[in-house]
Amino acid sequence: RVPIGFVAAAVLLTAAAFFAGRYWPATSGSGSATAHVLALQQVTDDAGIEAEPALSPDGTSIAYTRGDGGRIRSDIFVQRVGGRTPIAIAADPNVAEGGPAFSPDGASVAFHVQGKGGHGGIFVAGATGESARRLSDFGYHPAWSPDGQRLIFCSELITSPLSRVSTGELWAVDVKGGAPVKLFAGDAVEPAISPNNKRIAYWAVELG
Repeated sequence: RVPIGFVAAAVLLTAAAFFAGRYWPATSGSGSATAHVLALQQVTDDAGIEAEPALSPDGTSIAYTRGDGGRIRSDIFVQRVGGRTPIAIAADPNVAEGGPAFSPDGASVAFHVQGKGGHGGIFVAGATGESARRLSDFGYHPAWSPDGQRLIFCSELITSPLSRVSTGELWAVDVKGGAPVKLFAGDAVEPAISPNNKRIAYWAVELG
């Protein structure tokens, strides 16, 4: 099933926990399934739209986008689960930042910037917002390779599966720098890389 675009981060996290408890029962020491109910916890409650939640690898922090719903822009914040003070990772008032993704070691956050005049592209910053740098001057929805050495991203911004307007190609870029490399010229958006680094999952539509 194709996910639907903007939903509050707290709602998404709650839904994820619900489905985990619903479909992934705990197992006892003998391997048999046992009844298990996950505790649901709301993480954020700021006004406006909170979306695109991404948990850190150790599960202690969440990165998400926040916007007021009335302007074509959003910012990226990181907040500890159970905490009350979000840290701004990317909050340029002139552009829209989105698609946050923690690196495998949790030390960095990749994201995309939707900006005009050469300000857009794929960026990486420290998990507390320091040392932001651009890796590509185009692209959206970055995903980390398991070894943390490269990012896979698509060339089309996805705001809703029902409003596709172009063919989204897959690209890769080295985190240390260098020119992006095209991986797939057919339609492919919002990629995810398998833990063994051998496969890339994505979704696509036939435009007609």
